[in-house]
Amino acid sequence: MKCLSGILLGCVLATQSFGQTARQGDQKSDPTEFHSPMVVEAPFIAADPGVWNLKKDSSVTSPEYGRLRRFHCDGVSIVGLQLVSSKDIPGDKIETEAHFSILNPGHDKFVKLLLELFNGDEKVAESSLGPFKVKEGALVQHSTKITPSKKDLKTDPMTTLRITMTNWDY
Repeated sequence: MKCLSGILLGCVLATQSFGQTARQGDQKSDPTEFHSPMVVEAPFIAADPGVWNLKKDSSVTSPEYGRLRRFHCDGVSIVGLQLVSSKDIPGDKIETEAHFSILNPGHDKFVKLLLELFNGDEKVAESSLGPFKVKEGALVQHSTKITPSKKDLKTDPMTTLRITMTNWDY
């Protein structure tokens, strides 16, 4: 089977470690190296009401987010993820700003991130970031907001954050 137009069609390989999952159809022999697109999953720690309404300039992260740096999509990796400014907004929702640090040791790339929140197989929120340029040898930082309903955030089991990274040369 083939992966067509970035859609995973029955050709998924998975690598699991410490609460993260990374997968993609055309995986290299190294279980941490992937071709675009790459899908990584980790718990969405902002699902915990204890981190809602963070003070300005405060953030939360987790060991799972730190371990995302192990996975590379055509050489590009997420080397930092912090959740900042989780706050109540009208409509019984929580808006969370996600700050990403992206490292590109290889040649110039465009990068796009799709963020999705899931409870099991049910998608409860979505946001995207990019495309943005990441030059050769650069570390860039970008942010996006994701706004799920409070009722859709679960702690047992915790809502999952799925990040799909797509990149291409420029």
